[in-house]
Amino acid sequence: MLRAVPSMKWLNSRNRKEADRLIKEIRARGEKVKVDLGCGFRKKGNIGIDITKENTDADLVCNLGFEPLPLPDNSVHKIVCRDFLEHLPKAYYSEATKRLKYPIIDLMNEIWRVLRPGGTFTSHTPCHPHVEVHRDPTHLSVWTLESMDYFCGKYRVAKIYGVKEWFELVENRMDGFYLYAVLRKPKPPKKDANAPAEAGVETPTPSPVATKASELSTDNAGQ
Repeated sequence: MLRAVPSMKWLNSRNRKEADRLIKEIRARGEKVKVDLGCGFRKKGNIGIDITKENTDADLVCNLGFEPLPLPDNSVHKIVCRDFLEHLPKAYYSEATKRLKYPIIDLMNEIWRVLRPGGTFTSHTPCHPHVEVHRDPTHLSVWTLESMDYFCGKYRVAKIYGVKEWFELVENRMDGFYLYAVLRKPKPPKKDANAPAEAGVETPTPSPVATKASELSTDNAGQ
């Protein structure tokens, strides 16, 4: 007997409901939401996401880089990944859209979307020129000390490639053969009470009568 294969839309909907449930439970415990992307069998955090639950610690299943993360906007305090980004291809040709797609850029855009303002993304990725970059036959992308700069505003051409927003680069260094990077989603700037009025909004001007009355009141108070 043939079994019906669940549609991708149905799976995404189920994942999102499960994500909402997990986040609600985490917040009820008074914890911050920490997500491990490509968690494998060594999840670091309270939500693990991978392409399968089989032989992994994944709580949610997602084809990372090829579909949206099953998480609400601005819902995550911290995202981590280790030995994961190098397994994503830099580009592929989509028959559906008849154009190149960039899974790493798409994933970084999704990471920005789900992080809360001030939230961080931390990654450990094998880095050029170390042999570990090329030794594993499943590694599909090469990373350098300048790779994260494309997501932090140094190279403006990244906007043409599809990078939607800039992170703040908190830390970027070698850790053995790994590129260790910490990126932060900026908090919105605080409103300055002394800032000039916005364009199109007029600042009220006291009437001559009110000004004269104020002057007379001040003069009388001094007598």
